[in-house]
Amino acid sequence: METPMTTQTANEKIPFRIHLLRVANPLTMKLLGSRLHFLLSRDLLVANFRGRKSGKQFSAPLSYVELDGRLYLCTRPGVANWWKNMRDGASVEIIWRGRPTPARATVLDSASEEAKAGFRAFLTHNPGTASMLYNVEVGRDGEPNNEDALREVQQSVIVRIEPE
Repeated sequence: METPMTTQTANEKIPFRIHLLRVANPLTMKLLGSRLHFLLSRDLLVANFRGRKSGKQFSAPLSYVELDGRLYLCTRPGVANWWKNMRDGASVEIIWRGRPTPARATVLDSASEEAKAGFRAFLTHNPGTASMLYNVEVGRDGEPNNEDALREVQQSVIVRIEPE
């Protein structure tokens, strides 16, 4: 399986830490599919999906948050393009908590209440990502700044994953 290619817009710089994480992707995916998955599976899953245009099979380790029995993945359009293959209820397989699980993926309208709630939960669960990728300040209480989150959700892609 291939790792998805990424694109970068002229005005969006990919943080150096993201580049470092990408180098570790093959090892990360191996760990997430092994008995040692518990070391990483609280925050990461592997998404296996087919390219909409190419038909190629891709795999990517992705940060997630669980909220009300659904999983939410978030990214910026200029940082990654894996989300383009997850539109319209696309079938995906996730390796979640060490187990292959069939699932449905849906890219949400970023103005929807569900997208805002999923994004806020994602930022709360991943405070380092909040400041590194999304320019959202996280308070001492662990909660993301509401104004920052509302501004950034409009520039982000939120994907709902529903395990089957």
